Amino acid sequence: TGERVDDVLLPSYAKSAKDFLRKNRAALESDHCTTHLPKWIDLIFGVTSRGSRAKTARNLFHPMSYLGPVDLDALRSDEDKNRAEL
Repeated sequence: TGERVDDVLLPSYAKSAKDFLRKNRAALESDHCTTHLPKWIDLIFGVTSRGSRAKTARNLFHPMSYLGPVDLDALRSDEDKNRAEL
């Protein structure tokens, strides 16, 4: 929206907003990220994102955290319904 944001708390390692961006960019472009990016893609979108391979990879989340339509009427508790609506 172009609206200025001036109340962001930066981590202690960042001296300024520009320093924060510079350090994060350097981290994302590092050899470590390049090496491990395929594993991350598999965890999020690939073979270890769901099912038994996700369990083996310890990549399990609450079912409500997965994208997809939810039948609110099929949910048992009001708490689950409220979570799904968020």
